Amino acid sequence: MIVFFNTIRMLENEISSANISLLTHLQRIFEDQIHQAEELSLQINWNTQIKELMNTKGKLTKNEHYVMTVLIRDFKAYKAKSFIDSFYIHFNSSGVILGDT
Repeated sequence: MIVFFNTIRMLENEISSANISLLTHLQRIFEDQIHQAEELSLQINWNTQIKELMNTKGKLTKNEHYVMTVLIRDFKAYKAKSFIDSFYIHFNSSGVILGDT
């Protein structure tokens, strides 16, 4: 009978240890993904071309269209470093939605 209870206690400890290990692994994955999202946000926030386009009102110039094509290329590079599949930026003043595709 004592062997039975010791076996049960040992199995419970093993299961608990395995669960803690899995949860710790998941926590690291989530923290890494949050960090990647924060990095992407910072890259977008500090991009001077995006800041310039945010102030554009009305019809876009040829230069602004060119800047958007450069931004799309930059977005692909941002995305390559991240788990994020796709993202978009809405320029409220001009009504333009710019994505990574």
